[in-house]
Amino acid sequence: MLSSLLNHMVFIIAVIIAAIIVMVFHEFSKTFVYALYMKKEKLNYKQYSFFKFWKYIDPIGVILAVVGCGIFSKQYPYLIKSKRAAIGIGLTGYLSMFLLAIMSTISYNNFLTFLKINSYLNLGDLNQHYMLLAVGFLYILQYTAIFSMTMIGVNLFPLTSFDISLILAGCAPNIFSKIRKYDAVLKLLFMIILNRA
Repeated sequence: MLSSLLNHMVFIIAVIIAAIIVMVFHEFSKTFVYALYMKKEKLNYKQYSFFKFWKYIDPIGVILAVVGCGIFSKQYPYLIKSKRAAIGIGLTGYLSMFLLAIMSTISYNNFLTFLKINSYLNLGDLNQHYMLLAVGFLYILQYTAIFSMTMIGVNLFPLTSFDISLILAGCAPNIFSKIRKYDAVLKLLFMIILNRA
Protein backbone atom coordinates (compact mmCIF):
# COMPACT_ATOMS: atom_id res chain seq x y z
CA MET A 1 0.00 0.00 0.00
CA LEU A 2 2.77 2.45 1.02
CA SER A 3 4.84 1.51 -2.02
CA SER A 4 1.87 2.13 -4.33
CA LEU A 5 1.21 5.52 -2.71
CA LEU A 6 4.88 6.50 -3.05
CA ASN A 7 4.88 5.50 -6.72
CA HIS A 8 1.75 7.57 -7.30
CA MET A 9 3.28 10.60 -5.54
CA VAL A 10 6.49 10.27 -7.57
CA PHE A 11 4.41 10.14 -10.75
CA ILE A 12 2.42 13.29 -9.90
CA ILE A 13 5.54 15.26 -8.86
CA ALA A 14 7.35 14.14 -12.03
CA VAL A 15 4.43 15.19 -14.24
CA ILE A 16 4.30 18.63 -12.57
CA ILE A 17 8.07 19.08 -13.03
CA ALA A 18 7.82 17.99 -16.70
CA ALA A 19 4.95 20.43 -17.33
CA ILE A 20 6.93 23.29 -15.77
CA ILE A 21 10.05 22.43 -17.81
CA VAL A 22 8.02 22.46 -21.04
CA MET A 23 6.26 25.75 -20.21
CA VAL A 24 9.44 27.57 -19.21
CA PHE A 25 11.49 26.24 -22.15
CA HIS A 26 8.72 27.10 -24.63
CA GLU A 27 8.04 30.63 -23.42
CA PHE A 28 11.64 31.56 -22.63
CA SER A 29 12.78 30.52 -26.14
CA LYS A 30 10.20 32.85 -27.70
CA THR A 31 10.96 35.63 -25.23
CA PHE A 32 14.67 35.37 -26.03
CA VAL A 33 13.92 35.88 -29.75
CA TYR A 34 11.63 38.78 -28.78
CA ALA A 35 14.48 40.36 -26.79
CA LEU A 36 16.76 40.08 -29.85
CA TYR A 37 14.05 41.76 -31.96
CA MET A 38 13.68 44.60 -29.44
CA LYS A 39 17.44 45.09 -29.25
CA LYS A 40 17.67 45.20 -33.05
CA GLU A 41 14.86 47.76 -33.23
CA LYS A 42 16.58 49.76 -30.44
CA LEU A 43 13.55 49.42 -28.18
CA ASN A 44 13.82 49.39 -24.39
CA TYR A 45 13.87 45.64 -23.79
CA LYS A 46 15.67 45.88 -20.42
CA GLN A 47 12.45 46.87 -18.68
CA TYR A 48 11.03 43.39 -19.35
CA SER A 49 11.60 40.65 -16.78
CA PHE A 50 12.65 37.86 -19.17
CA PHE A 51 14.41 35.81 -16.49
CA LYS A 52 11.52 35.64 -14.02
CA PHE A 53 10.83 32.06 -15.07
CA TRP A 54 7.92 31.56 -12.67
CA LYS A 55 5.92 34.03 -14.79
CA TYR A 56 5.92 31.51 -17.65
CA ILE A 57 4.18 28.87 -15.53
CA ASP A 58 0.44 28.62 -16.05
CA PRO A 59 -1.27 27.02 -13.00
CA ILE A 60 -4.25 25.91 -15.15
CA GLY A 61 -1.80 24.36 -17.64
CA VAL A 62 -0.12 22.44 -14.78
CA ILE A 63 -3.50 21.18 -13.50
CA LEU A 64 -4.49 20.08 -17.01
CA ALA A 65 -1.15 18.28 -17.37
CA VAL A 66 -1.74 16.35 -14.14
CA VAL A 67 -5.31 15.33 -14.97
CA GLY A 68 -4.22 14.35 -18.49
CA CYS A 69 -6.29 16.74 -20.61
CA GLY A 70 -3.46 18.69 -22.19
CA ILE A 71 -1.00 21.46 -21.52
CA PHE A 72 -0.52 25.09 -22.43
CA SER A 73 1.59 27.90 -21.02
CA LYS A 74 1.22 31.55 -20.13
CA GLN A 75 2.40 33.56 -23.13
CA TYR A 76 4.60 36.58 -22.65
CA PRO A 77 2.80 39.79 -23.78
CA TYR A 78 4.52 40.71 -27.05
CA LEU A 79 4.30 44.11 -28.73
CA ILE A 80 5.43 43.43 -32.29
CA LYS A 81 5.22 45.70 -35.32
CA SER A 82 7.41 43.57 -37.58
CA LYS A 83 5.71 40.74 -39.50
CA ARG A 84 9.02 38.87 -39.75
CA ALA A 85 9.50 39.09 -35.98
CA ALA A 86 5.98 37.76 -35.35
CA ILE A 87 6.59 34.80 -37.67
CA GLY A 88 10.04 34.21 -36.14
CA ILE A 89 8.70 34.16 -32.59
CA GLY A 90 5.82 31.85 -33.57
CA LEU A 91 8.14 29.43 -35.37
CA THR A 92 10.56 29.53 -32.42
CA GLY A 93 7.73 28.24 -30.22
CA TYR A 94 7.24 25.19 -32.45
CA LEU A 95 10.97 24.61 -32.95
CA SER A 96 11.68 24.80 -29.21
CA MET A 97 9.06 22.12 -28.50
CA PHE A 98 10.33 19.89 -31.30
CA LEU A 99 13.93 20.15 -30.01
CA LEU A 100 12.85 19.54 -26.40
CA ALA A 101 10.89 16.45 -27.47
CA ILE A 102 13.95 15.06 -29.30
CA MET A 103 16.34 15.84 -26.39
CA SER A 104 13.94 14.30 -23.84
CA THR A 105 13.44 11.14 -25.92
CA ILE A 106 17.20 10.66 -26.44
CA SER A 107 17.87 11.28 -22.72
CA TYR A 108 15.09 8.85 -21.75
CA ASN A 109 16.53 6.08 -23.96
CA ASN A 110 20.10 6.69 -22.74
CA PHE A 111 19.09 6.72 -19.08
CA LEU A 112 16.99 3.58 -19.50
CA THR A 113 19.95 1.82 -21.15
CA PHE A 114 22.21 3.00 -18.30
CA LEU A 115 19.80 1.53 -15.72
CA LYS A 116 19.64 -1.80 -17.57
CA ILE A 117 23.42 -2.04 -17.87
CA ASN A 118 23.96 -1.20 -14.18
CA SER A 119 21.08 -3.28 -12.82
CA TYR A 120 23.56 -5.78 -11.35
CA LEU A 121 24.66 -3.23 -8.71
CA ASN A 122 23.63 -4.27 -5.22
CA LEU A 123 22.40 -1.18 -3.42
CA GLY A 124 21.02 -3.00 -0.41
CA ASP A 125 18.43 -1.08 1.63
CA LEU A 126 18.89 2.02 -0.52
CA ASN A 127 17.72 0.14 -3.61
CA GLN A 128 14.06 1.15 -3.26
CA HIS A 129 14.89 4.85 -2.79
CA TYR A 130 17.26 4.88 -5.77
CA MET A 131 14.68 3.09 -7.88
CA LEU A 132 12.01 5.65 -6.94
CA LEU A 133 14.39 8.46 -7.96
CA ALA A 134 15.27 6.66 -11.19
CA VAL A 135 11.60 6.03 -12.02
CA GLY A 136 10.78 9.66 -11.20
CA PHE A 137 13.55 10.88 -13.52
CA LEU A 138 12.30 8.57 -16.27
CA TYR A 139 8.77 9.95 -15.81
CA ILE A 140 10.11 13.51 -16.06
CA LEU A 141 11.92 12.73 -19.33
CA GLN A 142 8.99 10.76 -20.73
CA TYR A 143 6.39 13.41 -19.95
CA THR A 144 8.64 16.25 -21.06
CA ALA A 145 8.68 14.59 -24.50
CA ILE A 146 4.92 13.91 -24.42
CA PHE A 147 4.03 17.44 -23.28
CA SER A 148 6.36 18.98 -25.87
CA MET A 149 4.53 17.17 -28.67
CA THR A 150 1.17 18.00 -27.05
CA MET A 151 2.19 21.67 -26.90
CA ILE A 152 2.90 21.62 -30.66
CA GLY A 153 -0.60 20.25 -31.29
CA VAL A 154 -2.29 22.65 -28.86
CA ASN A 155 -0.52 25.66 -30.42
CA LEU A 156 -2.05 24.80 -33.79
CA PHE A 157 -5.46 25.79 -32.40
CA PRO A 158 -6.28 29.34 -33.58
CA LEU A 159 -6.29 31.38 -30.37
CA THR A 160 -4.70 34.82 -30.10
CA SER A 161 -2.43 33.65 -27.28
CA PHE A 162 -1.05 30.64 -29.22
CA ASP A 163 1.92 30.42 -31.57
CA ILE A 164 -0.16 29.92 -34.71
CA SER A 165 -1.65 33.39 -34.22
CA LEU A 166 1.80 34.99 -34.22
CA ILE A 167 2.57 33.28 -37.53
CA LEU A 168 -0.82 34.27 -38.98
CA ALA A 169 -0.32 37.86 -37.78
CA GLY A 170 2.80 37.98 -39.95
CA CYS A 171 1.59 35.92 -42.92
CA ALA A 172 -2.16 36.56 -43.10
CA PRO A 173 -3.27 39.61 -41.09
CA ASN A 174 -6.86 39.31 -42.39
CA ILE A 175 -7.19 35.79 -40.92
CA PHE A 176 -5.56 36.98 -37.67
CA SER A 177 -8.09 39.84 -37.38
CA LYS A 178 -10.93 37.28 -37.66
CA ILE A 179 -9.31 35.16 -34.95
CA ARG A 180 -9.13 38.23 -32.70
CA LYS A 181 -12.77 39.03 -33.41
CA TYR A 182 -13.98 35.53 -32.46
CA ASP A 183 -11.36 34.86 -29.76
CA ALA A 184 -13.92 34.39 -26.95
CA VAL A 185 -15.90 31.83 -28.98
CA LEU A 186 -12.70 30.02 -29.99
CA LYS A 187 -11.56 29.88 -26.34
CA LEU A 188 -14.89 28.34 -25.34
CA LEU A 189 -14.59 25.80 -28.17
CA PHE A 190 -11.02 25.03 -27.08
CA MET A 191 -12.13 24.35 -23.49
CA ILE A 192 -14.95 22.08 -24.73
CA ILE A 193 -12.44 20.10 -26.86
CA LEU A 194 -10.09 19.79 -23.86
CA ASN A 195 -12.98 18.59 -21.69
CA ARG A 196 -13.86 15.91 -24.27
CA ALA A 197 -10.24 14.73 -24.61
